[in-house]
This record gives sequence, structure tokens and C-alpha cells, in this order.
Amino acid sequence: MKSLGKQSALLIAVLLLVLTMAACSSDTNNEPAAPSASAPTPAASASSAPATPSASPTEEARTVTDETGRELVIPTEPKRIIATGMEDYLAALEVKPVVRYQYAYLDDYFPDVPKLHFDPGLTPEVALSYDPDLIVFGYPPDDSVYNSFSKVAPTFVYTNVWTPEADWRQMLVRFGELLGRKDTAESKLEQYEAKLAEARATLKAELGEEPVGVMLYIGKSIWVMGKDKKDLLADLGFKPSNLETKYGSEQISLEMMPELADADFIVLETDESDTPEDQKKAVEDLKSSKLWADLPAVKQDRVLVSSTEIWRGNGYISNSVALDQVIGFFNQ
Repeated sequence: MKSLGKQSALLIAVLLLVLTMAACSSDTNNEPAAPSASAPTPAASASSAPATPSASPTEEARTVTDETGRELVIPTEPKRIIATGMEDYLAALEVKPVVRYQYAYLDDYFPDVPKLHFDPGLTPEVALSYDPDLIVFGYPPDDSVYNSFSKVAPTFVYTNVWTPEADWRQMLVRFGELLGRKDTAESKLEQYEAKLAEARATLKAELGEEPVGVMLYIGKSIWVMGKDKKDLLADLGFKPSNLETKYGSEQISLEMMPELADADFIVLETDESDTPEDQKKAVEDLKSSKLWADLPAVKQDRVLVSSTEIWRGNGYISNSVALDQVIGFFNQ
């Protein structure tokens, strides 16, 4: 009996040992797995996250690259834009800036937008006071200037808005792409080209094939505007005068007026930076000259008086206004 009791005790001890080992094995299998090399740790995720919410695109922001190669994040639909000197494009795209330069021909489009004087123009401090969400430059500023403005708001740079090679039609589309309004830009251009074609046909019937058109600046001096003149004259079918071909953009004297005898149509642009009285006097002084009065275009009353804002502005609105002036002039 004693032997049987010892055997039973030994059997119970062995069973207890097996159960204990099984329990330990189960606890080990329930431990969390060690992180793999490809799985980011919480610390790594935090370090790779953007420093600020505005540093990466979201549903309300997108990444764009400007014409200097800088990549920046801008609002999907900017609401508070500053694009001084390029307000013509904003007006065409039906986008209102928070501040603008003092172009009189845009007053009807932005009657309640504060105006900036051209001198000193836009400064980072002034920009900051308007709390913009996008600033647009029409030329590449110095790095120090860019850095100052980019601290105020995302700053997008175009490189050739005002160069002689700039094409305002392309520029309008590029602005439309930036502001998410490309369809609006293309629609406006279709309307413009249709009106331009009608005007070209009217002028052809009135003046014949290849009429000569010239643009003169009249202020304290007189200039023939060669390469600096509006493309609109060429778009309307006018070819340059002999004087323009000879001198390009150059100051001329009254004694040179007979060289404009080939002109069928003359655009005389006054300088809106002069007082209205000075502008009126400059035109009257020119009209009092017999050399001017003897020009065929003057005798046939084919002289359109306008302003440099309209006829040297290079945008959709200024070209549309100038086109309407020409259409109205020949339909009166």
C-alpha cells in the first residue's frame, strides 16, 4: 500500500509540472510582436509629419510649382489675393483682390477694393495688413524680397508678365490654371476672338486691305510707339506706318509729321499720370499744328484719342476696352 501511495504522489507531481509548463508557454505566445523594420514606430511617424497643417496639400490646399521652380502649397480656391499690376487678369477671371493698384479702367470691376499708389507700391508690411492667402508676382524678385513676402503668405512668381514677349492670352489661361478658373479664361477668350473677327471685317470694309495704323503718345513730348504699341492694331489687320518701321519706338518732332502721311488710322494716347488739363492742352497744341492738320488721317477724322492705361495695358480687360473703342469709333 505504501508503494502504491508513493507512485500516486509521484504521478500527481508530474502532472502538475506539465500543467505549469503549458501555462508558461501560453503567456509567452500572448506577448505583442516586436516591431518590424518596415513598420513605422510612433516616434518615426511624428518626425515625418508636416511641421504645420499648411505644409502639405489637403482638400482645401494643393501643391503648385511657380515659374522659378519653387514648389508651394496654396489654397484650392484662394479668397484673399494680392497680385499688384495684374489686376486686369483677376477682373477677367471674376476674382476680387483684397488690394489693387490705381488703374482707373478697373474701377467698375473693383469699386470697393482699396487702392495702392504705384510709389512706394506693395511692401511686406502693407501686404500683411490685408491678411492675404496668396501673393502673386509678375517678375522674379530678389531672394530677400521674396522671403519677406513668403512669410506673409504663399508667394507665386511669374517670370515674364511684363516682358515684350509676354502674350496676354496665354497669361490669362495661366492665371486661370493657378486660380482654378481655366474654363472661365478660355470662355472669355472665345468671346474676345469672336468680337475681334467682326471688327476686322468691319475695318476691312471701311478701310480696305492692309490699312496702316499707328499709335502715338502725346504728353510733354511726342513718341511713335513701335514695338511698345498694343498688339491689337496688328490683330485688327493694320500694318505699321513707314515712320514706325524706320524709327521703332522713338521720340519724334512735329517736323516729322509728314512721314505719317501713309497712316489710315491714328491712336493718340494721352498720359493719365498728367492732369486732365495738361492732357487736354497737349492734344490741343498738337491739333493747332498745320503739319498735323494736313495728315490724311486727321483730315478724314480718323484719330482716336485714348489713354496709355488702355492702349499700353496688356490684359484681357484693357484689350477688350480698346477693341470696343475702335468698334465704337468706326460705328459712330
